[in-house]
Amino acid sequence: MADATAIRWIYPPNWAGVLSEDQRQGFKDMSVMLSCVSDSTGETDAIKVNLSELRGPTGKPALRTVIKKIWYEIFGMIVALEWERDTDIPIATLNAGTGETSGEIDFTNGGKYRGLVDPGGDGTGDIVLTTTNGAAADEYNIRIDFEVKET
Repeated sequence: MADATAIRWIYPPNWAGVLSEDQRQGFKDMSVMLSCVSDSTGETDAIKVNLSELRGPTGKPALRTVIKKIWYEIFGMIVALEWERDTDIPIATLNAGTGETSGEIDFTNGGKYRGLVDPGGDGTGDIVLTTTNGAAADEYNIRIDFEVKET
């Protein structure tokens, strides 16, 4: 068996499999909702945002992402989000023994900052997710708001 996972694009809507490549350009800001109900199998470096599928505002391939906000609800497991690089770069660890099973992380500090910027480097730059300490029926719902960078 495997964990039951889903990726749903909030903005732009119908991103996955519906919009043509021409329709996928011109977007700077994006939002994705990630969900999982675990059978205790877990996920390791599961690609949640495939950078090679994204185009920036002028239609050029996206090279990096900038994380603006993360909203999350986690039951039971620990979830780590990272950028996939030769050495993965941490974005956030959610429900890491803190007892905070839901919350919001605002990397813009209310608009004061741009967000958490992928520093780039070797590797794909995909946003990947790893779960630990999961048991059957543990679950997560995570929304990530980000922008794409062409440079």
